Amino acid sequence: MEWRAFDLRPDMPPEGMPSPYASPDRVSRSEGTRKMFEEAGLKYTTRTWLSNSKPALQASEYAKEKGKFKEFHKAVFEAYFGEGKDIGSVDILSDIAQSVGLDLQEMRLALERETYRDMVEEQFEEARALGITAIPTFVFGDRAVVGAYPYAVFRRVMAMVQREQGIGEDATP
Repeated sequence: MEWRAFDLRPDMPPEGMPSPYASPDRVSRSEGTRKMFEEAGLKYTTRTWLSNSKPALQASEYAKEKGKFKEFHKAVFEAYFGEGKDIGSVDILSDIAQSVGLDLQEMRLALERETYRDMVEEQFEEARALGITAIPTFVFGDRAVVGAYPYAVFRRVMAMVQREQGIGEDATP
């Protein structure tokens, strides 16, 4: 599996923006997500602020290059969804980088210089070319699963792809 960056809100201001949902609506809209997080043993908080994720996506490429992608990605995920932190903030990303053993000064410099900007933009373009419009999206050959689903759904899709490609003797879901 290869993680790729995706820009869900290309029109997001660089500083982020308040959540467009009114408070009671925000809570009701997030109940399904909250339940899914709880079932997976993850914290979830209803955010009032939407972050511009481009800095976090660029920092993730830095972490990938340094062999710390999984740790960094998980920490960013927890900071944003579990703690409601602004992952568009270089200061927040620096704290996260340091917490997973990355050189925070080196990462800050990479963000200031936008070292990974073109790489991330290329991934955005690739996603648009594939017709991806939502996250998460998982691509399996010429099939895609859009949304967060139980593991069993992914097993069925993989089995289907394996059968179609003649891979494996027992490719049943």
